[in-house]
This record gives sequence, C-alpha cells and structure tokens, in this order.
Amino acid sequence: MSFIYLLVYSGLISLNIDFLFFKFEGGKIAGVPVGEMSFYTALAFFLSAVSTLFITIRSKHRLFENVSMVSSIVVISLGLFFLSGYFLGRSIIYVGSFIPMAINTATCFLLTGISTLLLMLSDEVTRLKSLKELNRAVPLYKKIWGGFALAFSAIIIISIVSFNNSLRYIGATEKIELKHKTLTEIEVIVSDIKDIALGTSGFVITGNDFFIAQYPTSAENVRSRLNSLRLLAGEDIFIRNYLDTLQILLEQRLKLDEQLITSGKENDGQALIISGNGEAIMDSIRSVIKKVENYEQAELKNLYQEKEFNFKSNIITFSTLILVVLTIISILYFLIKKELFVRQKAEEETRQLNVKLEAVNKELESFTYTVSHDLRAPVRHINGFLDILHKNISEKLDKENLRYFNLIKESTKDMGNLIDDLLTFSRTAKAELNKTKLNLNEAVHQVIQNIQHGLEGKNVEWITDELPEVYGDYTLIKVVLVNLISNAVKFTSKTANPVVTIGSQKYDKIHVIFIKDNGVGFNMNYYSKLFGVFQRLHDTGDFPGTGIGLATVKKIIEKHNGKVWAKSKEGEGATFFFSLPLY
Repeated sequence: MSFIYLLVYSGLISLNIDFLFFKFEGGKIAGVPVGEMSFYTALAFFLSAVSTLFITIRSKHRLFENVSMVSSIVVISLGLFFLSGYFLGRSIIYVGSFIPMAINTATCFLLTGISTLLLMLSDEVTRLKSLKELNRAVPLYKKIWGGFALAFSAIIIISIVSFNNSLRYIGATEKIELKHKTLTEIEVIVSDIKDIALGTSGFVITGNDFFIAQYPTSAENVRSRLNSLRLLAGEDIFIRNYLDTLQILLEQRLKLDEQLITSGKENDGQALIISGNGEAIMDSIRSVIKKVENYEQAELKNLYQEKEFNFKSNIITFSTLILVVLTIISILYFLIKKELFVRQKAEEETRQLNVKLEAVNKELESFTYTVSHDLRAPVRHINGFLDILHKNISEKLDKENLRYFNLIKESTKDMGNLIDDLLTFSRTAKAELNKTKLNLNEAVHQVIQNIQHGLEGKNVEWITDELPEVYGDYTLIKVVLVNLISNAVKFTSKTANPVVTIGSQKYDKIHVIFIKDNGVGFNMNYYSKLFGVFQRLHDTGDFPGTGIGLATVKKIIEKHNGKVWAKSKEGEGATFFFSLPLY
C-alpha cells in the first residue's frame, strides 16, 4: 500500500487511494491536502516493510541485514525530524504540498526503527551474560553499523538543535532590524512634529506664509509614518496601545496647529499661544514617545542578548557535534584496531597450529605409509603359507577346522586389501600432480570394463552421458572413478535391476561429474562421517570394504582444487558428485 502511495506521489499513477474505503470531504487547509497520507509517512511505512522483510531473511546473506539496518536508520531519522519539528514548533523538512507526519505516527516510526536495530542484536544478547562477552560475540561489521547509526543520530539531533538556534538567531536579527526601524520612525515623527510646531509659531508671530508652506505635506507625512509604525509593531499590544494614544495626541496637536494658522490670519493667534494648550499636548506626546523608546530599547537589549546567546549556542552545538563525531570515530577506530589485532593474533595462532598440524599430518602419513609398506610383505607371506597349507592339509581337516582355516585366510586377505588401500591413500597425499588434458569417456569406459569382468554374470544397466575433457592427473582421477563406480556397483548388489548412471553438468569454470545408483543409499544424518578414514555407514557383513575409498576420493579431488559431495535417501540410491576445473 505504501509503495502505491509513493507511486502516486511520484506521478507515475493517478489513484485516489485515500478514498477507496472511506468517503469524506477532502479539501485543503493553508494549501495542504486534508485526509491524505503524508509522503513521508508512506516512505517510512515502505522502509519499515523493507526492514522487516530483510531482517527475517538476514541469515541468508549479510547484504540483507545491511539493507535492513539502513532502512531502519532512515525510519528513525524521519521520526526524529518530525518529533523535533513538533517540539520546536517549526517545520523542518516538509514543504509545499507535502503534508507533515503526525506526531503519533512519528513516535511509532521512531520506536519501530529502534526496535528493528535492537532485534538485530537479539541473538547475541540473549546468549550473553556480560558486556565483555557481548563485545566478543558481536561481529565487527555490526559494531561499525552501530557506530554509524549512533553518529548519524547524533548528527541529526545536533543539526536539529543547530537549525533551531539558527532560526532563532535569524529571527532575533530581523526583530532587531524592526526595532531600529521603529526607533528611526519615532525620531522622524518627533522631528516632523517639532518642525510643524515651529512653522506654525513663526507664522503666527510674523504672519509670513513661508513658515506654513509645507504644513499639509508635513501633516500627511506624520500620519503616514504613524501607520508605518503600526505595521512595524505587528502584534505587539503594548506598542499598539501607545500608538493609539500617540495618534490621538498627534491629531489634537495638528488640530491646534490648524486653529493657530486660522487665528494667525485673523490676527488673534497670540491668545492661543499664550493659553499653553500646544505645549501641554507636546509634553504628553514626548511622554508617550519616551515610553515607546524605553520599551523598544529594553526589547533591543533582550534581542541582542538572545542573538548573542543563539550565536554562542550554535558554536557550542557545532563544537559538541564535532566532539561527539570525533569521539564515536575514535571509539570505532580503537574497536577496529583491537578487532584487527585480535584477528591478526588469531590468524598467527591458526597459522602456527596449521604448521604443527601439517607436520603432524606428514608424520602420520609417513608412519602410515611405512607401517603399511612394512606389513605388506609379511601379510603376503602369510597368504602364501596359507595357500601351501591349504593344499597340503585341506583333505585332512574336518568341516569345522576347515571353516576356521578359511576364516583365517579371508581375514588375511581383508588385511591385505586394507594395507593396499592405506598405501594408496598415503601415496595420494604425497603424490605430485601431473595435470594433463583428460578424456573422461575413455577413463570411465576402461573402469566399467574392468568392473564388469568381476561381476560374475550379474547384469548392471550402465547409462553414460557424454563426458567433458577436464584438466587433472590421469592416474589419480582414475582412482576416483574406480572407487565411486565400484561403490555404486557394490551398493546395488542387492537390487533387482541395478542401474548406474554417469553424467556431467557444466558450470562457470568447472565441470561437475556425478555417479548415480539405485542401490540401498544411506542416511543423510550420518553424512559428516561419509568421507572420513575408516568410516562406514553400512555393516561389513552386508557390504564389504575398508572404509578408506571415499577418504581417498576426497583427498584426490581436493588436490585438484575441487569438491566432492553426495546426496542420498535410504532405499532410493545415492548420487556422488565431484568438481574439476575446465581444461
């Protein structure tokens, strides 16, 4: 819904969506539409939805969590802006026909954004018992995002305060200018009244019209300037009351001057002057003007103090902003530095452990190879002597002893196979790769032929796709194929119609080869044991083997910078995959 609102505001669609479900009179107040969702509210709703959506799937990719964080920070910023605007009594970012966000809406979005950010840390916080553990558990990128959000929020809050101080500073400056204009106008009015009084007196005394030539213009100027004073006073009731009194006194003085001029022309003006009415009115005018001037001077003093205060507040605000941001940056710097130090230390420890582990592995491989090699000859000798004994005494043994003899012979044979597999595994680890261009079709065909000869008449349906040419060591790759294909045949031995499928899939820069069978399969819950040495997922009595073949496969494929994996379901067969680089 919020997305539709944004489309409406952008002008891409035209839809009276606010009136779809409720009918009411719209209209405008001060040019602002009534009964419509604010653009900023729609934007905040949309970003909140984006933040909520991505936080639910943040485990799939870090980008989703970053998008959720940014969206939450913007939502918090919008809420802060409008709440600050309401508290300061000033519009901050809404202009034109964009209506402001309601105060309750701004509060909700502020809390929503904060809740979303806190939710991102909930997994770590719920598992921890101390701040030290929290510091270790929270990833570095989350600390950076948290610092960024804190710095951004500080900048927003301090910028709002600075903005308000600037507006007050500008307002005080404008008021000071108005006060100066008011005082100037008052001085001019006083000067004009004095000029009118002197001109009138001069005319009465001398009878010369020169003194009253500018009287009509001067009287009109006084009235005009008094009206200007009213405009400058604005809504100031105190000044307006004094101006009302001043206007009455000015009209009385001007009326008296007109009487003086008339009486002067009739030669009886001396009596009016002597009466002192004019001087009494002037004293009242001076008294009112003095009160206005005193009031304006007091206001000017307050305004200058306010202006100075706002100026200093701005300096303090910007200094605080710089200090806060520098503090946050410094904290982030030390956090990152500490994190990098810890990581570097951990990497060094890991490197040393890897060196030790590699040395141990080499010793183990050497030991395995030596033991296997040294045991091979004695086991062969035992097999040889057992064959001789079998020829010489088999007819003399009863069935029970003959069974024991055959068990010894089979066990010795199994031991020989195990030693051979161990030697193959050890040689694989030591072998230097001789990579060449390989034709997998030929290699698979040879392996199938060799296996087919030992099936003793059992039919296996072979499905082989056209395989690609790859880059690798022919001997080792053939060992992989022998192990995987022979396993497929072995685990379909109890299947009525065994089928083994060999194919490939091409991806960017790699080929994936797969061997699929319809045999017994295995339980994926034990997948972690599948490629381990001496690990078996089936009973030896059902499917014989040494448990080294798949470990050898894994070792060979990893030496080729590839991967090996498998998928299976019990009773429905298994599929083994391995990847090799393109030629």
